[in-house]
Amino acid sequence: RPMDKISYTELRARLAHYLDEATENLEPLRVTRKGRPEVVVLDAAEYDGMRETLHLLRSPANARHLAKALKEVAADDFVTPGEFRNK
Repeated sequence: RPMDKISYTELRARLAHYLDEATENLEPLRVTRKGRPEVVVLDAAEYDGMRETLHLLRSPANARHLAKALKEVAADDFVTPGEFRNK
């Protein structure tokens, strides 16, 4: 889904509303500014998660391990922590 976009003027007029919305729906909000680069408003936890993911994917070995783990989860081919402890 495309990112919602509003003007700086709209953001300024309803700042509390848009900040609450960003933390409640965890969707980024693109803010346009006349003659200036656009900026994005994003929940801090979402931003931290994105940075952590980028850090992990920076290493080719980590990227391979994560891709393998995602395939295992998608195929329901994994052991839960509870199952692991009971072995």
